Amino acid sequence: MARARNIKTGFFKNEDLAECSPWARLLFIGLWQLADREGRLEDRPKRIKAELFAFDSIDAEPLLAELERFGFVLRYQVKDMRLIQVVNFAKHQNPHHREPASEFPPPASMPERTANRRQRFARGARQPRAGRGPAASPSAWNALRTKVFERDGHRCVYCGSAEDLECDHVHPRARGGTDALENLATACKPCNTSKGAKTLAEWKGVRHA
Repeated sequence: MARARNIKTGFFKNEDLAECSPWARLLFIGLWQLADREGRLEDRPKRIKAELFAFDSIDAEPLLAELERFGFVLRYQVKDMRLIQVVNFAKHQNPHHREPASEFPPPASMPERTANRRQRFARGARQPRAGRGPAASPSAWNALRTKVFERDGHRCVYCGSAEDLECDHVHPRARGGTDALENLATACKPCNTSKGAKTLAEWKGVRHA
């Protein structure tokens, strides 16, 4: 069920968000409307596409992955439920007091986005992002993703599946991981979603490649 949400003027001048594609930015706004009062919703890309892009030939899955890569959403799994948490939702939204409480459990850990890039510059020198490593540009990321898939033989390093492949940060970006090749691994969507922002040591049942 869509809900009324706020769009602050700073949204259009957020330099971190500007690194995302226009479609990902539009999806981000739509996620606020689909999310409950805690900023949580089911991670169901096809349903999200149907709700937000009913008249467009747009696939929501890569856009969700893009938003997660840049730290705007966290995708996680609780038992058999795949969920999305909009990061810093409570800081920017003021849900109606009659809006029902969330039916979804929160993620085990919740990273926070830091101040925007303009505030992280000091005399023209870029400072490291707090809480995660520097992000590759969208074009650079696509090239990295291709290299990782080829290196790993187009199979999930955790379970061996060749279906629905994604690129996982072995040490999560939310925990300071970078986009360096040695920190990237091919993962199927179920494994990647299950691992979420956990380290390999924290992720129970992980198959070390």
